[in-house]
Amino acid sequence: MANFFIIKYILAVALFLVVNLAAAQDRSAITDIDFVKITDSHRQEALYYYENNWKIFRDIALKKGVIKSYKILSA
Repeated sequence: MANFFIIKYILAVALFLVVNLAAAQDRSAITDIDFVKITDSHRQEALYYYENNWKIFRDIALKKGVIKSYKILSA
């Protein structure tokens, strides 16, 4: 009976290792697009946030090589 549990444990660990070592995705590039709807009464506030908070973190990530680029578009 103890051998059954040992074999079961070894198989579980082996399965865990196989699943973690198998590459499920291509890690070359990821594109992320965020859409934000801003009411007209809060447009200046939102622009201030993106220029003084969001953009600063993107600039740091760009310098560290975490991201390749970013762009703010307004429609």
